[in-house]
Amino acid sequence: MLSDLTIYLEPPILGGGGTVIIVPRMIAAIDWKSQEGRENPAASDPYLKSNKPLPPDGLRLGAIISDKVSIVQFDYPEGGTYKFRFAPARGSTFPWDMLKTKHIGTGSEGEELDPSTGQIIKVGSALHIHIVGKDVTEADSRIVESVINIGSLQSRYDCRNYELVLVCDASKDLQK
Repeated sequence: MLSDLTIYLEPPILGGGGTVIIVPRMIAAIDWKSQEGRENPAASDPYLKSNKPLPPDGLRLGAIISDKVSIVQFDYPEGGTYKFRFAPARGSTFPWDMLKTKHIGTGSEGEELDPSTGQIIKVGSALHIHIVGKDVTEADSRIVESVINIGSLQSRYDCRNYELVLVCDASKDLQK
């Protein structure tokens, strides 16, 4: 069982650069299934269909991000695995060979304060990815890595739901 996630980038993160925090969330295999009616930009991507075949028990997931600090939480099945990739948004003229990323860190499991309830909550691990661009340096991304919280995403940030994926814009949180 495989969650295969494509994260499509739009400006300003595409070209300008930024930070993406990837939060894989393991769920019960019985709950890991296609969600009819939820947006999934990868479902109709002809490039993925022809060049990135899925195993029979795999799900193709997709999300679109543009904020220079974006959090992408996605579900994968217990007993399964996941992989993810970045791509320019469909219809973009941004050259594929100019899209560069760098894994800058992995946060471990821990605890955070839920701002809406005041309760301590457990949070999972997260991968911190720097998107290379003209406006955001790797040093900027490393600073973001140390200050962004990943628990209670929907009560902290402006978020959008995709099929088995939640995307949150977090750059406003840095301006407080």
